[in-house]
Amino acid sequence: MAGGEPVTKKTRFVLAAVVVVLAFAVLVITGMRKSGATLYYFTVDEFWQQPAPVWNQVVRVNGEIVPGSVHYDPGTLMLTMALRGSQKNLPVVYHGAKPDYLDQAPSAVVEGKLGTDGVFQADQILLKCPSKYESGK
Repeated sequence: MAGGEPVTKKTRFVLAAVVVVLAFAVLVITGMRKSGATLYYFTVDEFWQQPAPVWNQVVRVNGEIVPGSVHYDPGTLMLTMALRGSQKNLPVVYHGAKPDYLDQAPSAVVEGKLGTDGVFQADQILLKCPSKYESGK
């Protein structure tokens, strides 16, 4: 290193360890971004307050499911529902299998983007653990 000193085995080991730790950190961060683990979610009201460009991005929106708004057609695998906002609800459409326990869930997090028709096109619906909905008998 400085002054022509030879690089010791200990120095090489420390440098190698630092490189491995940095590589691992990059892999973890990249994996979290790809999996959506770092994707923040808005409430329905926060989502409607965002500027229009945000509506064209993939986001997560959390809200209370409007009672009676859930409709599922098993033939087309199309699910529609609305999430409650204080001023304006968010209509949601999802294509795929109906999530288990959706009928018992008071709220949901939907991931997707707003369509040009003003309907949120969900790619994924996330629900809380079903045990949260069971009555305490």
